[in-house]
Amino acid sequence: MSGWPILDVAIGLAFVYLLLSTICTALTEGITTQLRSRSKYLERGIATLLGDAKGAKDEFYSHRVISSFTNGEGDSVPRKI
Repeated sequence: MSGWPILDVAIGLAFVYLLLSTICTALTEGITTQLRSRSKYLERGIATLLGDAKGAKDEFYSHRVISSFTNGEGDSVPRKI
């Protein structure tokens, strides 16, 4: 106890917020890992960004920097960029 109750409350709230955000992040990561949905959403987002340009999506994924993120197990779309 610091003698200032407002400081104690602020520190307590910051700690609770940090704890809850860490738990939520861990749950979200676990769920997306189990459902393997991260690469689907990434592919959908990139397709939206590149539009309907012919071959733009294939050219993007075949770039050596982007293709280095694939795990080499036949996946053409990386999970994270």
